[in-house]
Amino acid sequence: MDMGELAQRLNIPNRWTNAVVSGLAARLAYSVNEVDPQLIPLLEAKADKDFNMARMEEREKAPMRIQPNIYRYTT
Repeated sequence: MDMGELAQRLNIPNRWTNAVVSGLAARLAYSVNEVDPQLIPLLEAKADKDFNMARMEEREKAPMRIQPNIYRYTT
């Protein structure tokens, strides 16, 4: 990010927002003493789930139609 344009927002696609937030929460749970250690596996599971959902959306959603024109070679 350009140093002149520092802002309080993430420069990522919207579909990745939940994955980044839940991943950050899972990582911060290790360093924040007030977090109950029993919550860490739940946070990690949610982070994995959100990451997989965002990764599954990383695809081209445009319709695709393949129509080979091989009639010149078959006549």
